[in-house]
Amino acid sequence: MRPLILSIFALFLAGCTHSQQSMVDTFRASLFDNQDITVADQQIQALPYSTMYLRLNEGQRIFVVLGYIEQEQSKWLSQDNAMLVTHNGRLLKTVKLNNNLLEVTNSGQDPLRNALAIKDGSRWTRDILWSEDKPFSLCDPEFHFFLCWIRDAAYCGSRCAV
Repeated sequence: MRPLILSIFALFLAGCTHSQQSMVDTFRASLFDNQDITVADQQIQALPYSTMYLRLNEGQRIFVVLGYIEQEQSKWLSQDNAMLVTHNGRLLKTVKLNNNLLEVTNSGQDPLRNALAIKDGSRWTRDILWSEDKPFSLCDPEFHFFLCWIRDAAYCGSRCAV
């Protein structure tokens, strides 16, 4: 009886996928949900698009492909249709994640837009609005620049050495 139930389950699972490998990937994802994503180097090199691995907070590493560039903003897409929007390497917005970054202010004053002009001891603040368990959360991190690197940063009340 048990083999019959497993066979029927496998048949239904196979009916929802494009290939046998997709079925294996779907099954693996359902069991090992928090595993880092790894794409073979040959597959990455064969893609005609810019790609990158990234990790948000302490989550799993994901693989994204540059979908398009619009008004100097890069739109990165994941396999599950999540989107990350960056500008000059800074994350500005996320879409279709559990906790989305909704808005970042003061990006026009970002010192990294002209990194060669950063002065020792300069500061930069911005407001960050994101969705979480509540409708939204807000914080205003402050960055202190010393010579050619960020020495420390205050992020939503926490200090960290960088």
